[in-house]
Amino acid sequence: MANRSPVYSSARVRVMENTFLNQEKFNRLVYSESVDEAMRVLQESNYGGGTIAENGDYEKILRAEEDKVSAFMAESMPAGCGMESFLMKQDYHNAKALTKAKYMRIENADFMLAPEGTVEISLLEECVKADTYTRLPVLMAKALSDIDLARANGDKSP
Repeated sequence: MANRSPVYSSARVRVMENTFLNQEKFNRLVYSESVDEAMRVLQESNYGGGTIAENGDYEKILRAEEDKVSAFMAESMPAGCGMESFLMKQDYHNAKALTKAKYMRIENADFMLAPEGTVEISLLEECVKADTYTRLPVLMAKALSDIDLARANGDKSP
């Protein structure tokens, strides 16, 4: 269970600072002669939480690190401190991606999604597919309803 006190969060950040990319690792990354060599530097640094990417799939490591940072923020921020605003960007990105997938009839939109923000992706996906937005934040629900209404009236402009 996560402890959401500022003291606990600050202590965790201090411990995590030891795993950040330092100047030496950053230089090795920048001056790598190949993508595989750069990925090896990231893996040595536990970037992406130890995710192993093969065949030059560096996106997998970057995505894993982004997921790790988002999860840390979500679990350690004190409720109501305003940090939620940093996660809302992901919520609206995911709402947009899922709406596009719905109208373009894309079955699996996972490749377009950002890490989970303040709204669970499964809930967002369920609401977008069913065109029922009452369980979502009010402003997001209104935006999605307005998009559906515009589409129904023939406006296909993004």
